[in-house]
Amino acid sequence: MAPMTSVVVAQRNPLYLSALAGAVQRCDDLELLGSARLCEETFELVQSRRPDVAVIGSLVGHRDERDILDTIARASAFSRVVCVVSHVDVDLAMEALAAGAEGCVSTDADPDEICKVIVASGRGEMILPSEIQDTLVQRLRRAPEPPAPRLTARELQVLNLAAEGLTAAQMAQRLSVSAATVKTHLHHVYDKLGAEGRAGAVAEALRRGLVT
Repeated sequence: MAPMTSVVVAQRNPLYLSALAGAVQRCDDLELLGSARLCEETFELVQSRRPDVAVIGSLVGHRDERDILDTIARASAFSRVVCVVSHVDVDLAMEALAAGAEGCVSTDADPDEICKVIVASGRGEMILPSEIQDTLVQRLRRAPEPPAPRLTARELQVLNLAAEGLTAAQMAQRLSVSAATVKTHLHHVYDKLGAEGRAGAVAEALRRGLVT
């Protein structure tokens, strides 16, 4: 039997927070480690419990979208992050992915869909609401193609392992190098691909055919 995916949920609205927690608790594949409504409380919970997946929406203490993105970026250092966004806020969803989120779920999603996204994120997969996928495709079709980045052979190896969902420690073991070296290669990849995090780099690499 596959191990359960551990989860924390964070959302400022107590009713929606309760609904998120309930959806996780009813899913046989998920284990709820805790919930939070405050910014710092959320980060401290993720940092201390290190769940497989942190489900993060707007929190008490968030003044604007930048605060949400900052919380996502900080939390993604310890866990995979699923961002909770309004179905109409496509721009925030895409910025969340660039900040380090591994996936997004709409506030209108039903419990089964929420669980599906969380379970997929725990496996290293990315699931996006259809409206975000459609907008992304439209923007890619309109955008001019920038020059292909020049990645070294080692950077390509690290990028492919990141696409498989391996952690920095697992990549280091696979490549017989230190975790610090892997992180350095990842940062070089982010810079060359114009991405702010692993999810954005993998998405851009897939689009360019750099990974399969």
